[in-house]
Amino acid sequence: MDSVTHAFFVAAVLAYLGHPELILFGVMGAVLMDSDILYSRISDHFPSLYVFTHGGFTHSLAGALVTGGATSAGICLTASTGMIPALILSEIPPAAFAAVFLGSFTHVALDLLAYPGIPVFYPVTDRKYTLGVFAGPSPVMMVVSWVYLILLILGVAPLSALPVWSALFILVVAFFSVLKIAMAFHLEGESIPTFNPLVWYEIRETDEAFIFRCISLLRGTCGEKEFVKSRDVPSRDVALSSGDPEVKRLRYYSYFTTAEREGDAIVIRDPLRDEGIIFYPPSYKKIRIEKNGGRDEW
Repeated sequence: MDSVTHAFFVAAVLAYLGHPELILFGVMGAVLMDSDILYSRISDHFPSLYVFTHGGFTHSLAGALVTGGATSAGICLTASTGMIPALILSEIPPAAFAAVFLGSFTHVALDLLAYPGIPVFYPVTDRKYTLGVFAGPSPVMMVVSWVYLILLILGVAPLSALPVWSALFILVVAFFSVLKIAMAFHLEGESIPTFNPLVWYEIRETDEAFIFRCISLLRGTCGEKEFVKSRDVPSRDVALSSGDPEVKRLRYYSYFTTAEREGDAIVIRDPLRDEGIIFYPPSYKKIRIEKNGGRDEW
């Protein structure tokens, strides 16, 4: 979900709980979770820290605790300089910090709805989890949230209109959830939504290959490709490469990977992203491992 939708969601929860005075703190907790967009500088230079990227560490339960704690500490530090009126914190400090953490955890919950998923249980595992309802940030909710924000700023719509936004949010999630459930029953493999609700992808795995299909709800199958898991690469070599930090980073970014030999080198890639079928995440689509240990990654 986009940051504005995250902000309005926690605002709606706090308003429903009868604490509109805490909305500012909840919004800070929700929005600052996306500060991890700056962390890619770390993972770009240090492949072993590949989880430090957007949608990575901070989007785990542990990361929500760390980010919520850092945000709370920042609020205290800012208040001590007089930038936040002391009256705000002196009346409701425990509740304010609870609202910050609520914002952090609702952010994780909402991002579970979308592909490519988030590492919820990191550092126990870096596996990404998703309910697969949306292909990414929902364009519908993004438009609804931004329109409401603009109307709010212009004074046309009051904050008390949050229930209307909430109703629209529930309707959008419910509609796409029904689509997801229907496609999950209809398809044999993993069903992946696209930004077009009438077009879905399917990934099915066999012993030898990954089968990718594009399905249109109006026209049926609109494309199919088979990607062989390993071409002229012994399973032993694939297993040995799996411990390489750059290979781990590539696989963390990928829907699935294949291996093939090019001369004395092994090329490991995510064919869906490498061929432009799926564009996100845009980085680290394949890596060429030379026999002498050299690396080329792009």
